Amino acid sequence: MPNPPSAVPTLVHSTAVNANDHSLQVFVAALLCLTFSTLFFLTRLYIRWPWKSLVGRDDVFAAIAFAFSIVQTAVILRAKDDGLGRRTNQLQQASIASTQRLLYASELLLIVTLAFSKAAVCALLQRFSGTSTQTTFVKTLLIASGIYGVAGVLIVALRDDLIQPWVPQSSSSNATLARWIACTTIGNLIDIATMLFPIYLVWNLQMARESKRKIIIGFLMRAPVVALSIARVVAISHIKYDDYIFSYTVVEIWTQLELHYSVAPATMPCLHVSLKGWNTRFLGTTLEDVDQSAHHETGTTISEGGPYPMNTVQGSKERGKQSRGFHSTSLQGKHRGISQTTAHYGQAADEDAVSDSSRKAIVVKRTYDVDIR
Repeated sequence: MPNPPSAVPTLVHSTAVNANDHSLQVFVAALLCLTFSTLFFLTRLYIRWPWKSLVGRDDVFAAIAFAFSIVQTAVILRAKDDGLGRRTNQLQQASIASTQRLLYASELLLIVTLAFSKAAVCALLQRFSGTSTQTTFVKTLLIASGIYGVAGVLIVALRDDLIQPWVPQSSSSNATLARWIACTTIGNLIDIATMLFPIYLVWNLQMARESKRKIIIGFLMRAPVVALSIARVVAISHIKYDDYIFSYTVVEIWTQLELHYSVAPATMPCLHVSLKGWNTRFLGTTLEDVDQSAHHETGTTISEGGPYPMNTVQGSKERGKQSRGFHSTSLQGKHRGISQTTAHYGQAADEDAVSDSSRKAIVVKRTYDVDIR
């Protein structure tokens, strides 16, 4: 027996997004992106617990970047209520002026957020730098991030009309595009440097290849930021200035993606460490069951007190060291610690690893002291 007409489900095409109104697209993009970055930031807070002893400068920069991203999204949602995404000819003059001011402020907040997110990654890399050369390079990137933030704000803020710089017509379309190309290029160069530096950092370290791969991939997760920033510049090149508020919708969607994703990669290199928090031994589950690489080729064990949050890793060479028997290194952190035992035989040289078949001796090339605070 067929269902009565009233019981037959029907699909009605929504008219919330139409030819004259795309504001809902901005709202959905902003909400989803904000949720994405919030989850990563909360994960970072969990990893850094207890905050008093484990929070570092990179966490402070990440927190500032996250705070600015929230403010930027709040500004955009207010601009959406005032008219962003709707046809200019359907808005009152007061709504047009208000939306233009809010978009101008959101662009400045975008630069500040990106600068702090880059600084957070640089500060995280500084924790891994073991030599003066590496530390100097990372500090240079950190300074470059600050310069990018200051210079970017000035480049975007200062326009031909200093009295009303938020008016799109206060600067030509070519000048606006050139400004954003300059800011994007500088920012992408910093991002590329922060992605390539970890490869150099771990290349010669004597550690499991799987661990090296995870560290490198963790920092390479920032690569989409470069792609998103380029997509945003392309969208800016297609803005129609006679209907600026409506055509800016696509630019703002790319902006939200770039803004909130830039906050997440600062935490991604830390996520692997959070797996160790499941070392509860519940129902016989061990750390090896959760993280197969935890004991692979490292000889490292983690105390039952809990996971060790990735904090400070410093490497130092011990040149011309001679040792016989076992050399034991103990690492202790607050409520946590790891211990590592390495066997050294024969004469250790700084740059060579030699095997003497007659004595069956093994010489270790380098010894790294790891400090986790």
